[in-house]
Amino acid sequence: MQRWIMHVDMDAFFASVEQFDNPDLMGLPVIVGGQSDRGVVSTCSYEARVYGVHSAMPMIEARRLCPQAVFLPERMKRYQEVSRQIMNILTAFLLWLNSFRLTKRFWIFQEWSYWLVLNVISVLK
Repeated sequence: MQRWIMHVDMDAFFASVEQFDNPDLMGLPVIVGGQSDRGVVSTCSYEARVYGVHSAMPMIEARRLCPQAVFLPERMKRYQEVSRQIMNILTAFLLWLNSFRLTKRFWIFQEWSYWLVLNVISVLK
């Protein structure tokens, strides 16, 4: 039986959750992180990355590069909740899991479930 290893890295996860929870943010540059000038960007949407914004950037620099962005504080409990929901869906199909953090995991699937999981992921996007 063939097995597949899948690396799941939910890039821009916090910003994606914010856009999912508030559809008015879809298509807008969204930056999540500390709100003071001394804060840092936790993550940002792909729309903000076009302007050169990236994770771990000082917030003051992000504001300079993309002043039109929507700046939001972290809602860690919400991100944990959504991460758990995704985990619950995917763990129904896995043989083994190695979790690194909230947004990054390695999965091992049987061949038949790998293709099913890819379909589930496309729906989640």
